[in-house]
Amino acid sequence: MPKYKHGSGSVYQRGRTWWVTYYVNGKQVWESAKTKARAEARRILQAKMGQIAEGRQAGPEAERLTFDDLAARLLTDYQVNGKKTLRETRVRVEKHLRPFFGGRKAQEITTADVQTFSEAPGRRGDECGNQP
Repeated sequence: MPKYKHGSGSVYQRGRTWWVTYYVNGKQVWESAKTKARAEARRILQAKMGQIAEGRQAGPEAERLTFDDLAARLLTDYQVNGKKTLRETRVRVEKHLRPFFGGRKAQEITTADVQTFSEAPGRRGDECGNQP
């Protein structure tokens, strides 16, 4: 069995399924590799470690986060902190952003998607009270 460098994560078996464990921002993450093959679990772990090294891995919670979750958190923050623009922000989220981005995973929304949204007919900056 090969020796792996300390801090490179590990794979282990629970029942017949292999799991991986690694650290993201100092917090340990455990997640199922959803495979019955140890070698496949090790490949999944190496891919996760590569994403962490590149700064692209934020953990399993971020992988499940949707636009709708983020919009709800934004509106809650505005409400809790008594922001004066809560009403306007809620209208913009519901009328403009949710129809375009709603239901999508946050990590899947790309710069190109945002550009497409902003360049769509009727989506000029002057519509939202901003000067071009």
